[in-house]
Amino acid sequence: MFKILLIILTILLFIGCEESNPFGSILSNNDEEDEISTIVFELDTRLEKDVNGYPILKVNPNVFQTTHRISGNVYRNGNPVNIIKFGWMGNLYWVYGDTDGYVKVIDNKLEYICVTEGCVPPTEINEGYLVPTINGASYSNMEGEVNTMVGVINMMINDTLTIHYGWYDNWRSEEVYSSFKILLR
Repeated sequence: MFKILLIILTILLFIGCEESNPFGSILSNNDEEDEISTIVFELDTRLEKDVNGYPILKVNPNVFQTTHRISGNVYRNGNPVNIIKFGWMGNLYWVYGDTDGYVKVIDNKLEYICVTEGCVPPTEINEGYLVPTINGASYSNMEGEVNTMVGVINMMINDTLTIHYGWYDNWRSEEVYSSFKILLR
């Protein structure tokens, strides 16, 4: 009697599991994969813009480094997306211990920018001492909000920081890359 009851319960359990899918229509069959929409990212630099629409970061000339938080939100079908990893990269770096200039990526090459009088650019840039001006990675939270920090130095006033960012959407096997510019004033 016990064996028959156990067999019936097992059959009911499997029949019940076949009908319910905890991931909804996303994993139910291949035809419905097209229903998964692309992730939408709404960037918010949290900065005032110039007449051309470029964000302006006011760099404090009286301190070595000015920091600023950049935010954004990620959505799919209007709903926030949790735990999307963002990669961030800027075109400006400063050199640890150096007060004569900073480094800028120009045509995929590191170029030393002198800002002090009598500055002699180094013949070779020691990449081990380069400090990026933006954090390299961040994740979206449960509300879909993603944040990263920018830290530029006062020698970079009047330059333009180009920020490249991207993420990978594993539901759609899709990589997304973009960039934007911030004027340093």
